[in-house]
Amino acid sequence: MFVQKLPDNIALMDARLQKILMAFEAAGVGDLSKLPASQEARRKFAKEFVELNEFLEAAKVQGFTWEQDIYEFEEEPEEGELSGKSFFVQPIIDERTYLVLVQRYKELFAGGGDSGDAPEAPYELDGHITESLSIRGGACDHASPRFILGTA
Repeated sequence: MFVQKLPDNIALMDARLQKILMAFEAAGVGDLSKLPASQEARRKFAKEFVELNEFLEAAKVQGFTWEQDIYEFEEEPEEGELSGKSFFVQPIIDERTYLVLVQRYKELFAGGGDSGDAPEAPYELDGHITESLSIRGGACDHASPRFILGTA
């Protein structure tokens, strides 16, 4: 069984984040303040967010924390060398952005909030994500449904 290393999991999380941001931006919701209106954009978000969360869980097992901004790693040493070259990885995703995405993901279960009626969910939803966050003491309770991702 092949297991991704922490730098790879961080890169894969960030790649999923970029796909999510592109989907929201294409739908006119670049600030993540609400779910995109189109089912296609919601489907893309759900798919990418589930994958992002899987890579995040794997990264946490490998020592990833929201508190650490930059990670230092060492490449495999070349033949004859005692140690490999150091390299640094700075995740693009941060906890605040993740919590906003969790809030938007929860809204998929409720039909998006604005529409009033819950659609048939033409995308695959993973209830484990929101359940595990609720069990951990409501990690997203402070993320208002109207929470907007600010630009820095």
